[in-house]
Amino acid sequence: MEQIGIKFQHRMIRLRISDTCNFNCSYCSEHDTLPNDKVINSKNLELLLLNLEKLYNLENRFQDLFIWGGEPTLNSELLNFLKKIRNEFNFIKNIEIHSNLSLNYSEIFIDTVKQLDVKFSSSFHLEYPSKRVFKNFKSFNKNKLLIEINLMWHNLEEFDKVKNIKKLNKELPFSIIPTFQLLDKNFNKVKILLKSSGDFKDKSIPTSDGNKNYIEIYNYQMKGMLCNIPIDSFIVNTNGDIYFCQNFFLENKKSGINIFNDFTVLELQRLTNVTRCIFKNCDCEHIILKQNRNT
Repeated sequence: MEQIGIKFQHRMIRLRISDTCNFNCSYCSEHDTLPNDKVINSKNLELLLLNLEKLYNLENRFQDLFIWGGEPTLNSELLNFLKKIRNEFNFIKNIEIHSNLSLNYSEIFIDTVKQLDVKFSSSFHLEYPSKRVFKNFKSFNKNKLLIEINLMWHNLEEFDKVKNIKKLNKELPFSIIPTFQLLDKNFNKVKILLKSSGDFKDKSIPTSDGNKNYIEIYNYQMKGMLCNIPIDSFIVNTNGDIYFCQNFFLENKKSGINIFNDFTVLELQRLTNVTRCIFKNCDCEHIILKQNRNT
């Protein structure tokens, strides 16, 4: 049989803390549809943490938090939320925020996230070039906060800019290296890394652990395969609804569980079950564990 996913050390919680975004990228799947003022408030963030604690007590398994949007730094509760996690919920280990880093971030903001050991990944959108973004890239990297940058473009004219890396390097305050390319009908993406003094390294999945082989899943036929991604990860939207994978989120197929409500033990256990994929292709950035079809 074949099975999607691999058991990771920590459970990953992908939290959409804001639907609001200050960009309106033409290649975004939610272009022209995002609300102007939809964020998770402080009360619901507290409920989320309390229910994640219940999940931790059930599984006895640490959690990592990936915060995204919209633009997550538009949520005014973000810093208080991060402080509360570090002060009261130590079962959450790694925190990463994916941001376009286009706002005016104070020294207090940068110092605070640094003290709280929060890392950032970012996107540089050729549709929204800004000196402030370049300044923030440089500042966040200097403070060892930046993990990676994704360079985003849409049309062929922009793609020509991407191909000419030397020219683009002159426009940025650091050198960039394209390391990953994904092309589909909606958008194009090249992952780029800051070429610095070894402040960070790209997070990658090994091609083999010595016993099992893994392959990338893009454009791979998934329907009918067993999937253990819910064992490792789930997505929470701004309403508190839980989705078991990115395809569920994109097609608004809710799990029936809301993280802002009271959980029962049985509902929590549903989060840890292996399920069977109902989608033709997988949209999650995971891997496939290939096993013998006869087992």
